[in-house]
Amino acid sequence: MKNIIILDIEASGLSEHSYPIEIGTCARGEQAQSWLIQPMDDWTFWDSFAEENIHHISREQLRTEGLPAASVANTLNKLFKGETLYVDSLYMDTFWIDVLFMDTGMKRAFNVEFLGALFDEEQLKQMYALQEDYRKTQEIEGGDFKHHRAGDDAEMILWAVEQLLARMFH
Repeated sequence: MKNIIILDIEASGLSEHSYPIEIGTCARGEQAQSWLIQPMDDWTFWDSFAEENIHHISREQLRTEGLPAASVANTLNKLFKGETLYVDSLYMDTFWIDVLFMDTGMKRAFNVEFLGALFDEEQLKQMYALQEDYRKTQEIEGGDFKHHRAGDDAEMILWAVEQLLARMFH
């Protein structure tokens, strides 16, 4: 099977006015990568609940540690030109990656597909359960894993996909 690349995105909230604040990717045999994104001038929506209870990324952190949105879009295009990146939330992740590229005036050089293109509904349920197992194991072991941080979540999703594939083909 071809190399599966996972894309995960954290956002300023779940509103139609939300935007990406962190993008993470992970491919088999590689370290997860993630990029914090400085909000563009017209990216003003902010969900304090999401900051405090989900991703724990502050607007100040994005301003000081984030990269310009165009820089992140350009990096993604260079790294993944012609590739297909898989997401576990087609609607939201596609929405946010489109916001990044539309608002920076860039054309996306890679495809985004839902993991449902690889798995049927029952297998997707198993994959989500495996993700939950991974998250719980990481919490028990006290590692550096941070749920709802894009790089860590991309790594978790890839692990679950690989576990499911191993079960299917062995």
